[in-house]
Amino acid sequence: MIIAPELEYIAYNNKSLLRGLSPFTKFLLTIIYLSLNLFLKGHHFIFFFFYTLLLLLISRIEFKYLSKPLFMASLTSLILFIAKLHFLKKGKPFIFFMLDFYPESFFDALTTSLRIVSGVLLIIIFMSTTTIKEFLSLLRSFKVPIIFIEIFLIIFKYIFILNDEGVRIKNAQTVRLGYSGFRRKLESLGILFGMIVLRGLNKGSSMSEALMVRGYNGRLFYPGNFPLPKIYEYLIILIFGLFPVLVSLFIHV
Repeated sequence: MIIAPELEYIAYNNKSLLRGLSPFTKFLLTIIYLSLNLFLKGHHFIFFFFYTLLLLLISRIEFKYLSKPLFMASLTSLILFIAKLHFLKKGKPFIFFMLDFYPESFFDALTTSLRIVSGVLLIIIFMSTTTIKEFLSLLRSFKVPIIFIEIFLIIFKYIFILNDEGVRIKNAQTVRLGYSGFRRKLESLGILFGMIVLRGLNKGSSMSEALMVRGYNGRLFYPGNFPLPKIYEYLIILIFGLFPVLVSLFIHV
């Protein structure tokens, strides 16, 4: 079952070293790194941020798949950086071009903003090196109730379906000069959102009928087999997962 064609294509065609690791290993490391991304402070976080960039290079993800989420994360982090730099005033200021500059506030605002970028990159790395079926099968192996997995599956699948429908409708409106003026732009956006809701309802009805015709028995997802961690992967978890956690705990104690 193809759940998300673009993500499935990226994951299946990924030729990096990370693709060869077990989904369990990548999932555990991702959880550990997201925790470190939240709790590390100061220069230790800056080092972790560059380590995340190194993982991005190792994952060999094409930039065209990174550009949109990375742009949104960078824009959000920039807004947060400016807000914290303006409202958070710590330390002794000095005057620079007739403005008060707070060095401690600058570093706090920078690290907080970079957390957004590094967190998004970690999730992208995991999703681009692990197929959706492997991820859902891994969740099922953790005894996650099947109902939650199927809800996740339906939501995840419909996000891309509705996105494609929205792009198709917007392109048709653009060709018909639906965004030529401010008033027409508002009207076109209202029609666009309404059409997406109607198309979503139609797709849901069609999907329900198709499932009944094919003998739907109450289950949408059947977990598949995924490779278990090899012996050397436990060493990777120990060195690149547990060891950084112990170091971070030692730093904060």
